[in-house]
Amino acid sequence: MKTEALYNPSIDINQLPDIQDYTFTPLEKKYQLFLYLINSMGLLLLLVVLAVVYIIDDTILMYLLGIGGFFLLGFLWMIILITFGFKNKQFLLTEYDIRYKRGLVSKTETCLPLKRIQHIEVKQDVISKLFGLSKMVMYTAGGSSGDLSIPGITMATALQLKEQISLKIYNDESV
Repeated sequence: MKTEALYNPSIDINQLPDIQDYTFTPLEKKYQLFLYLINSMGLLLLLVVLAVVYIIDDTILMYLLGIGGFFLLGFLWMIILITFGFKNKQFLLTEYDIRYKRGLVSKTETCLPLKRIQHIEVKQDVISKLFGLSKMVMYTAGGSSGDLSIPGITMATALQLKEQISLKIYNDESV
């Protein structure tokens, strides 16, 4: 039985390409308006429920004001996150991977190697369609939910990305 020595050379991190040299693509600006609308609809629904409860039983006004105030603060926090965090929502397609970064308080960058992608879906619900927006969801083997989801892009952009990724995967596998 022949044994081979493990060859695992180290990499000089100073020689790695600087990701800052790449230009990330921001999400569509109308996606920010979409987020405002969705969050406002949620608050409006809550206010209607609180008003109905008050009409039914006006003795619990203080409790309703407390609950309403708590949700109003949550709504304001969401508006702040959407307003200031939106510029951090960006994606990048490279030769070997696709990246998505987001976050204001806690920043996250997800990097999905293209060779791991098994399936890509482009989704568009009714409200997104009104805004001309869609979401691209990429799946890897063994994942039941999407491993990487990029919301707030146009249908044309999503379909172009899907086609580019599919071509890169096909060309890599056929070599």
